[in-house]
Amino acid sequence: MAGWSHGKETPELKASLDKIRKTASEMITEIDEHLAVLQKEYAWAHLTADDVKNIECIDSEYMPHSRMAEHTFSCEIVGEPMVLKLTVSQHDDGEGFTIHSEGKDVWDAMPESELRKLEPVLSSTAELHYWTSQVEKAGSLGEVKEVCFGFQETENLGLSREQCQKFWEAVEQKEAALSPPSALADLQAKKEKSEKEKSSKPKTKTARKKQKKQKKEESR
Repeated sequence: MAGWSHGKETPELKASLDKIRKTASEMITEIDEHLAVLQKEYAWAHLTADDVKNIECIDSEYMPHSRMAEHTFSCEIVGEPMVLKLTVSQHDDGEGFTIHSEGKDVWDAMPESELRKLEPVLSSTAELHYWTSQVEKAGSLGEVKEVCFGFQETENLGLSREQCQKFWEAVEQKEAALSPPSALADLQAKKEKSEKEKSSKPKTKTARKKQKKQKKEESR
């Protein structure tokens, strides 16, 4: 470097160094982009159910005559936004399903064992979408109660605790939207009272003993 720069003027050296930096930066960018492509190709070649993230059901179509249901989902696969379609068909000898995506198809990329892991995740998301949609369609508090009754009476409900919580949150929001201001205030007061009672209720025998002891000491 010292020999190369000997006898060169400062502006010439600066221009040469700037060109070197620019070329190096372009090479690094190209390498990073190529590595990103290779990483995605590797991920698709070893695709698992866990690689499908941020799943949200956006549409469901039920075809009772053909005993089929088709659910559409938005999601991310290996960091890319994708649309999935789950088709479930009922047969006399059981149930079958297919999962396809636009562009690169997960049905071809994912092993059967991983597809079987993904199917119940998609099915439960579609089931939650169905129940929350029923809540949204309700036009009165009575209709909301009917949806809640149907939800509670459904056997083999395939929802997780978190998903059930989301359903009841949707119910609360709908009831609040349909309730007149006075009734809404009553609902809020009842909710606060219920939460206060839960927090003050002893959960164990030890807690109950401590509470009794405190009451005795206060009465002295």
